[in-house]
Amino acid sequence: MGIIDQKIKKGEEHLMISKPLRLILFQSGRHVLRSLFFVTGFLIGVFLYLQLKAFHMSTPKTEQPLWSTVLFHHSTMMEIKQVLQTQELQHDMSDQELFTKVSSLSSPSSSPSSSSWFGRMHNNDEKMVVKVAFMFMTGGALPLAALWDKFFKGHEGFYSIYVHTNPSFQDSYPETSVFYSRRIPSQPVYWGTSSMVDAEKRLLANALLDESNQRFVLLSDSCIPLFDFTTIYDYLTGTNLSFIGSFDDPRKSGRGRYNPKMYPQINVTHWRKGSQWFSTTRELALHILADTFYYKIFDQHCKPPCYMDEHYIPTLIHMFHGEMSANRTLTWVDWSRVGPHPGRVIWPDITDEFLNRIRFTEECAYYSRDGENTTTSKCFLFARKFTEDTLEPLLRIYPLVLGSEHSKVQTLLMLTPLFVSVRPLPSLTTISSLNPNQNPPHTSKAPNFNQFNENPKPPDNAIKVPTAPWMKGPIFLPPDELINTSHHHKSTRKQNAEEKTFKALNRRESGVRGSKAMKKIVRSVEKLDDYGGEFESLGGVVEEDEKRRRRRMPWEREEEKFILRRRKKERVLTTADLILDEGLLKRLRLEGSKMREWVNVRKAGVTETVVNDIRSVWEENELAMVRFDVPLCRNMERAQEILELKTGGLVVLSKKEFLVVYRGPLSDSSVCVKEGGDEISSSLYVREGERLLNGLGPRYVDWWMRRPFPVDADLLPQVVDGYRTPSRRCPPNTRAKLSDQELTYLRNVAQALPFHFVLGRNHGLQGLASAILKLWEKCVIAKIAIKWGALNTNNEEMADELKHLTGGVLILRNKYLIILFRGKDFLSDEVADLVDDRERLLRRYQHFEETRRESDIEISEVVADGEQLEETSKTGTLFEFQELQRKFGEMEMGNLETEAEKVKLDKELKSQEHKLSILKSKIEKTTTELLKLNSLWKPSEPDDDIEILTNEERECLRRIGLKMNSSLVLGRRGVFNGVMEGLHQHWKHREVAKVITMQKLFSRVVYTAKSLEAESNGVLISIEKLKEGHAILMYRGRNYKRPSSKLMAQNLLTKRKALQRSVLMQRLGSLKFFAYQRERAIEDLKLSLVKLQGSASELC
Repeated sequence: MGIIDQKIKKGEEHLMISKPLRLILFQSGRHVLRSLFFVTGFLIGVFLYLQLKAFHMSTPKTEQPLWSTVLFHHSTMMEIKQVLQTQELQHDMSDQELFTKVSSLSSPSSSPSSSSWFGRMHNNDEKMVVKVAFMFMTGGALPLAALWDKFFKGHEGFYSIYVHTNPSFQDSYPETSVFYSRRIPSQPVYWGTSSMVDAEKRLLANALLDESNQRFVLLSDSCIPLFDFTTIYDYLTGTNLSFIGSFDDPRKSGRGRYNPKMYPQINVTHWRKGSQWFSTTRELALHILADTFYYKIFDQHCKPPCYMDEHYIPTLIHMFHGEMSANRTLTWVDWSRVGPHPGRVIWPDITDEFLNRIRFTEECAYYSRDGENTTTSKCFLFARKFTEDTLEPLLRIYPLVLGSEHSKVQTLLMLTPLFVSVRPLPSLTTISSLNPNQNPPHTSKAPNFNQFNENPKPPDNAIKVPTAPWMKGPIFLPPDELINTSHHHKSTRKQNAEEKTFKALNRRESGVRGSKAMKKIVRSVEKLDDYGGEFESLGGVVEEDEKRRRRRMPWEREEEKFILRRRKKERVLTTADLILDEGLLKRLRLEGSKMREWVNVRKAGVTETVVNDIRSVWEENELAMVRFDVPLCRNMERAQEILELKTGGLVVLSKKEFLVVYRGPLSDSSVCVKEGGDEISSSLYVREGERLLNGLGPRYVDWWMRRPFPVDADLLPQVVDGYRTPSRRCPPNTRAKLSDQELTYLRNVAQALPFHFVLGRNHGLQGLASAILKLWEKCVIAKIAIKWGALNTNNEEMADELKHLTGGVLILRNKYLIILFRGKDFLSDEVADLVDDRERLLRRYQHFEETRRESDIEISEVVADGEQLEETSKTGTLFEFQELQRKFGEMEMGNLETEAEKVKLDKELKSQEHKLSILKSKIEKTTTELLKLNSLWKPSEPDDDIEILTNEERECLRRIGLKMNSSLVLGRRGVFNGVMEGLHQHWKHREVAKVITMQKLFSRVVYTAKSLEAESNGVLISIEKLKEGHAILMYRGRNYKRPSSKLMAQNLLTKRKALQRSVLMQRLGSLKFFAYQRERAIEDLKLSLVKLQGSASELC
């Protein structure tokens, strides 16, 4: 139907309606239209209200960016900088004066507001600036100071820094650092003592002097922040609670550190443990400093293994201020490693995954200032135990992981403009109406990066811009610093492409990744292939020009990069692949995969028994399955070679430790396999190993490791005729003994060497020793493997016999191998023969020289009794020296030995006298200390008015006491006040008490019994000998009355002093015993010296 026909039809229908009816319809339609507009407007208003409310509720207060302070006026920032000046923290007050001054300060009545304005000072507002005090406790310099400088940068006026170092530390920080002039007067701190708590209280006191400090965080020199300053600031100021860990640990490291002497002020149920790195409010910090009573108790009774810094503040908070703490710490440490101290974080651990795992893995409760309880994934704000070498990777990763939203956007805008799109942002833009004279957004045509300067000019309103995926909160920027979006309709194509890229990078749109995108790429490639034939005739020049002009494909760009991938190992063709037909091989492999019976190859390898079993299987089936045990299962390629060599079959299938062997067309025919391979194609390692082992003996064919094959030592002769241990001679100025460093070096060298021999017997190793000597002429180390599965092998006997036969040095020995070093003094047979020849030649020259000297001496004529005598002069000859030595040496030898023995006795006598003097001084010191302790012990006199018991009563009480199971054990301390308290405690429930003592001498047992009777005013029933020791039975008496605890045994020693007395008595007895031995030795030496002097006088 055409357009004209439609108009004619509408006109005819219009004529059918009368004029009054049209008027009524018009009026009713107008009312309906008005109602429709009203309802639509109302629904839109309600919808916008709910959306704005939901957006406001979904924005957590703890994640509002601090750098939104650019909304304030510039004059306000200048006023803050003028007020907040760096102050010197040094003063002359002592700790007590400082604590007294701080205690006079009162907690603020109302904490500042934690809204987005942070309670900052403004032109017309006199609110206090809320500051967070960061207190660093360190022994010296801060190794991570550069990271903290980045953390605090740009947030001046909202934090205070206090550093407590060792007084001996003299270095200072540069003026540009936030730690410049922030040291407080400090004292030495020692780990595990109360000085650590003193340092914490000293830091708190100095920080409390500044009334603007409302939150206090204690940190160490190895701490780092896990979030930017904005997040941490909002987290701490957004709640009225402190963050101090306090938990009940029933283990030895918890309640086991409790000292009962703290009772009743501190009960064991009050005892708590926690981390010393806390975050507290001002009110709770004042309560901690005000405490002196419980501090003195901890200082007196909490000694190692009780550590005051882990128990004092947690216990104090639990007892009095538990409602003011969240009962958790904000500092993360790694307790996953076993030990008393947490694990350290080194530079390889620093990754964004590691830091995000610390920051967001756990969930915890967070109580905001308005009382709202929410669950957050930010449970830790700081982390400890980061070493100094982690500074560089932390600084590199800080802007994108630990940095603020401000620094993240700055980094992103420097890298790529994709995160600030040029598209219109009506749904993501919120324009503030605080300033009516605002400039429209289109007045700026380019982004202005002045907002990221240290002192940005505060704008009058803010616009929320798109954020990166990892950003948690919104980002507000001035409208004049956004990219112009007024002419977006002129570049629609470019805008859409960039918008698509933006969504792709943020993973907000499907279709640009995954299977759909790959299908589009494939279709584009197919189109390129369709047009490929048109350019073939243009020649190489056109192709090169076209390649240069056209865009490269994604896979072409990937090929230009260097990517190290693990290459799949190429399958090597086996003998079966080369010989058998493909169809036959496929059938054999299919049948072999269905086999479920096999022949086991044990540790001994493919023995003759295994070969016979395989041949028996071949008689019924053309295939045989073999399962290999260690060690051949670790090298299945070598197992395949051995199996084909010994059985003559072909391996057609290999799966894990199983091999399927095909008997072949002729099962009896032997297949000749060339061993060793081609020397040219083998590696240098194998060729060098073969060169060393050539000529040493037959090879071990069943070798389970890589080539070269070692020599089979079991096939070498057990006895070698004429074998002798090689001669050894150490070079001059050297020692034959190896040092620890040399031994370690030789073990490291031997690890990379191939095995030279394989041994499977304990004795008869002369043939192996002879081969080792030949090997040592080429290599200084001999490496011997012990055969697997060989019976009755003992590596210790093997090593001892080889060491005796060769004279080498044993470097390493275990059940798998033996390594021998030839030694520094080793001489090969050729070198030993040369040395012997040289010595014989030297002796011959000496003899020739002596003969010539005697022949050339002048012949003197001596005339006596008229006769002429000829005598040869012996002056200067060896004969003259030997004659003089024989004449005078024997006479002097006796005197020399006597004098040497006399000097030795004198030296030993002086040494014994010196040791005796030391023992006497120790005896005097011990006796003095023992007299002091004995003066404190005043034993009671025995009471003359003793209650009289009949023999029948004594016997009855004795039997009752012996049948008693409960007893009081008397230890090495003897009778002290604790024993008397225990005795009266026993008498509280029963009339007879049994005291067991371990003393061996019966006289000492009787003395102890009489002491108990005198001190307790009881009656001694009897002393019985038991298996455990001696039992002393004490009766409390008929008129027994329990004395008060204050008057009980005041004349006796305490438990500690009784132990000291026992130790001193034992020490005194030992010292007297050793002094007696020294005196006897001195007397014997003096007697020997007198006898020696008498014998010397007789010789004279």
